[in-house]
Amino acid sequence: MGAALGVGLDTAWAMDEHDAARAAVNARASLPLEALIGRAGLQPSQILDAKIERTEPSYRYRLRWLDDEDRVQEILIDGRTGAVVERE
Repeated sequence: MGAALGVGLDTAWAMDEHDAARAAVNARASLPLEALIGRAGLQPSQILDAKIERTEPSYRYRLRWLDDEDRVQEILIDGRTGAVVERE
């Protein structure tokens, strides 16, 4: 995910996103992203993009992923429980 980003503002933004995710895991407000991907039945290689969103008292992750038919899908996962909140 981070490797696809260019140098500059995108890299700075990615670090902020990464830091927010790490802080959420350290505060036990979220499971690690890899665990959430697995609970959603996805493989890390399918993930195109992941964004963390603050929701009191937890976090949600919005994942864009590529399905078996090469279509881009989007899913919203509760960071604390790993439950799928929404599929688009």
